[in-house]
Amino acid sequence: MKWSFLNFLLVNTLAEAFTIPRNHHQFITRARHTPSCQPPSSIIALKTLPVPLSTSIAVHGATALIFHSPLLKHLTLPGLFFSTFLGINLLSALGPAGWSIAAIYFVFGSAITKLGASKKEALGIAEKRGGRRGPENVFGSALTGLSLALASASSVFGAAKKTRELIAIGYVASFATKLSDTFASEFGKAFGSATYSSLPPFRRVKAGTEGAVSLEGTIGGVVGALILVLYANWLGFLGVGVGVGVGVGVGGKTSWVVVGKVVVSAVGATFVESWIGAGLQNKLRLSNEFVNFVNTVVGAVFAMALCS
Repeated sequence: MKWSFLNFLLVNTLAEAFTIPRNHHQFITRARHTPSCQPPSSIIALKTLPVPLSTSIAVHGATALIFHSPLLKHLTLPGLFFSTFLGINLLSALGPAGWSIAAIYFVFGSAITKLGASKKEALGIAEKRGGRRGPENVFGSALTGLSLALASASSVFGAAKKTRELIAIGYVASFATKLSDTFASEFGKAFGSATYSSLPPFRRVKAGTEGAVSLEGTIGGVVGALILVLYANWLGFLGVGVGVGVGVGVGGKTSWVVVGKVVVSAVGATFVESWIGAGLQNKLRLSNEFVNFVNTVVGAVFAMALCS
């Protein structure tokens, strides 16, 4: 009886949250192609399909109850609590599309930590707790994105269309930066044949050293950034309409200039994070989570500056 009720609650709340209204053309519009980085005027607004807070709480509460066992394979119990808090706010502020960008980061970020697990464990460089995320990991990765999501829903920015467009780009860039960093780190640990310090004199160091870089890790970082940025662009969060050149979605041409600059910002921010790790983290006793937060801020600021 308990599970029947929970499933009924989840199905109905999801249906309410994700059903597109009949006048959806007011929310999803075709974008005009622009050769510059400036987002065109007809983007999917950040307030697309807003979800009532009560519905968001019901969706995430039911999800946490029903799927707590598989979720706890990737999150600690406090991590699950704070991830639920994060999801509630993102779904309420940005709707299903914006929420799904964070979900994509979580899915791919969790999966990639399992890459080469036996090798990383043998070398003693595997993620602690088997890669399960705690609250410190959740906020280190998503605090920037959460702040931008709440800013987008604030009346302060309600009338500033250009500002909302840049916030959308910053939101995407923050998660793209963190996924790029995660891919770079895990690819480097699993496949890196030669690892070097990111600061002069660029001496060779052991895999897993703070601030270390490798060719394999750099390639992984680019792949991670591309995955999230292309997905967000398909949703229309980069102000260039839905579709990535494969005829999927509502329509609108892809501005590869915008895509490229957000990817460059994300990958560039991971190098900044490496420099901080190599030069300042131990000296100032900075936690990995704080450095991750700084990393996402840098990525978001870079992208917003390039596209302003």
